[in-house]
Amino acid sequence: MERIKRAAKKIKEDNPLFAGDLGFKHYILEEPKEDALLLMEQFDPISNNITTLNMDDFGIETVLRTWLVADGYGLTEDAEEVMLGNYKSYWKDDHLYMINPDHDFDESSIAALMDKYNGEPFSPHNIVIFGYSFGFTHREELQKNLRTLKEGNKTLTVNIDVRY
Repeated sequence: MERIKRAAKKIKEDNPLFAGDLGFKHYILEEPKEDALLLMEQFDPISNNITTLNMDDFGIETVLRTWLVADGYGLTEDAEEVMLGNYKSYWKDDHLYMINPDHDFDESSIAALMDKYNGEPFSPHNIVIFGYSFGFTHREELQKNLRTLKEGNKTLTVNIDVRY
């Protein structure tokens, strides 16, 4: 770590106009709880069985980092927090990550998302939902509104990816 700090300092001194990231992040790998792994293996999204898994078993940062890496962004990229009404989501380029529990997700959240697609330079083609946090009703409502949005804009392509 000290070598990286010294090298970053030298690069800044030699190239004062350089604006890139010269830092580093330190990660610690931890074993998940055994019962969390068992519940994940036994989970069936088609059945009506309710799982006891929740965000506390993983942590938002863990899920977000895992997905950023899986989607090709790497360990050093950060996602921007995006408020959809009272619901906090995370946006990185082509992906909008919805990890937080859906109790803050309501009609105003869907309206805020539709407004973003209609008005702002906001165009993630993939909405990734943490299946343990998002109920079926909210997923269906989101899909219905996205279909309506696509009908109004034929060039818009948005996929919903539910991950567990």
